[in-house]
Amino acid sequence: MSSSRVSSRRGNSGSTDSQPADSSPTDMPAFSAKRRQSKPLIVDDYGDDDDSVLYIPRKVSIVAATSYIAGGIIGAGIFVSPKGVLSGAGSVGLSIILWTACGIFSYTGAIAYAELGLRFPKSGGAYIYLRESMGNLMGFLYLWIELIVRRPLMGAIGCLTFAKYVIQPAFGNCLRIPYASERLVAAATFCILTYLNCLKVKWGSNFQVVTTACKLTALVIIIVAGFINIAEGDVENFTKPFEGTSNNIGDIALGAYAGLYAYSGWDYLNFVTEELKDHRRTLPVAIFLGLTISTVVYLLTNIAYHAVLTPQEILQVDAVAVAFADRELGRIYWTIPVFVAISVIGAQNVGVFTSSRTFYASAREKEFPPCLALLNIKRLTPQPALIFNCMLTLPMFFVSDLQSLIQYYGFIRWGSLGLPVLGLIWLRWKERRMGPMNDTTDTVRYPVFFSIFFVVTCVLVLGVSFYAQPIANLIGLGVCLLGIPLYFFAMNVSKRRGKVKRWSDMLTLFCQKLLNCAFCEEVNFDDLSDGFDIYGVYDAYN
Repeated sequence: MSSSRVSSRRGNSGSTDSQPADSSPTDMPAFSAKRRQSKPLIVDDYGDDDDSVLYIPRKVSIVAATSYIAGGIIGAGIFVSPKGVLSGAGSVGLSIILWTACGIFSYTGAIAYAELGLRFPKSGGAYIYLRESMGNLMGFLYLWIELIVRRPLMGAIGCLTFAKYVIQPAFGNCLRIPYASERLVAAATFCILTYLNCLKVKWGSNFQVVTTACKLTALVIIIVAGFINIAEGDVENFTKPFEGTSNNIGDIALGAYAGLYAYSGWDYLNFVTEELKDHRRTLPVAIFLGLTISTVVYLLTNIAYHAVLTPQEILQVDAVAVAFADRELGRIYWTIPVFVAISVIGAQNVGVFTSSRTFYASAREKEFPPCLALLNIKRLTPQPALIFNCMLTLPMFFVSDLQSLIQYYGFIRWGSLGLPVLGLIWLRWKERRMGPMNDTTDTVRYPVFFSIFFVVTCVLVLGVSFYAQPIANLIGLGVCLLGIPLYFFAMNVSKRRGKVKRWSDMLTLFCQKLLNCAFCEEVNFDDLSDGFDIYGVYDAYN
């Protein structure tokens, strides 16, 4: 992309070319020396070059995008959740129906999020959608509860699970792994994932493809072993599939809740829309491919579980896949725990990737300090946002009882998924009354029925969550509402331009010098025809 081409576009849009060349550098944050000149900082994919502007390149192919969806969904859930689903259903037949229903419900949400991603083609996911449809306050509350509270907790829990699988063989038959060893290995794992994503987008994508292939390999081993048993005539668990079915609606709802937990992750690609190659095609196709792969694999895996293990055996163990391996795989039983560990680490890689992009997007929208919107000019990755996400997560590794903390925020997951879709319904209603907005005339519109069904089901899921843990969910709701005074405090502080701005500029300059970073340029998304879009914050902070 030539610099003259970009400059002409930026001049037409009233961007930095329209500013006087002798504007004072003291009016800007502390950018690099090149940035203080009227000429913008120029870099390309590999480093300094006067023929390109700074941007996050579109490096995520449709294969990598599909692996992010499938890898985000297929985490530790399929290896442990069958117990929760069967416990609520009471029978093999109803548990299979619940797994299917959870997959169909996920499809309705995925359809709505595909439309949201095409309507608002920015990275940031639900944060951007809530800001655009419901205002800045809702976007800030999402950042507060999802990224500052829930995601660090989930990241710590996932890495601790990985650490247990990795270091347990070193301690043999010891009943308890030393506390320090477990926490240090988990913290080191999260730091390594952060470092990997700091190096290059493509490296993180390739790592995700490998981990997704490993977890699918583990599940294929389970499926093949289970169906061999069925072919040999071991079908006694399917002769009376609905025997013992629960008559308690509350128990069935809790079983469905466990199944929905295993399907979580289909929205991750919306957090990195700007980094997808040909996002108008890749986003919907990858979402549906990844979700289809996950749903089919989940159904076949559960059938394989029930072909080998009785319902009573499944209910007596925590790790169903490990019990299956002990029974069926003989000497290679150890491969399943290894694949479970890889599955967990792959899911955590998706979390690191998407969380950092949301911090990056929030900094561009002035919700967070501008230093988080910097890009490394060599690697073209948002390194300050990645490091900030790591700094939020590391203290969680030294909290003694993380599981008791995460229960307070379980219902936040469904609120943060349902509210953007509710905002989509609101926008569709406004467009029906006042006509489509100029920038959404070419947006793909899926039937609104799917969005309405998804929102109604999210409300029901929230009701089940409060039914199961009323006190914990009320505490979590209170923590969420604490974000309201924090929002107005932050807005009040941001209006005081004196000392706060000086400290912000000093932090920005420090990050630029330490990490070799700069702000990316701002070019109209619709003007680009070569597969790149460039959203920047340079003008926003002038």
